[in-house]
Amino acid sequence: MHEDLEKAEATFHSTARQAALLAQKASAGRLVIGHFSARYRDLAPLLEEAKSIFPATELAIEGETITLREENEPTGKDEPKDMED
Repeated sequence: MHEDLEKAEATFHSTARQAALLAQKASAGRLVIGHFSARYRDLAPLLEEAKSIFPATELAIEGETITLREENEPTGKDEPKDMED
């Protein structure tokens, strides 16, 4: 949380707000935030803080998988099927 800015800076970390601002400035397509302090029992406020600035934000949760692709990489939708001659 941004209210913990001083502690984040002292430990060389970013707040969710700072990460969202950086993603916005970089024109990122998506922001995935993780490496949460154990003092955060509820991660919803972190996600809300970031999403208020950069809506395409999600949490990196242990055990979950996030699929990434290159911007111009086909998604598998509407791809031409191989045709036999």
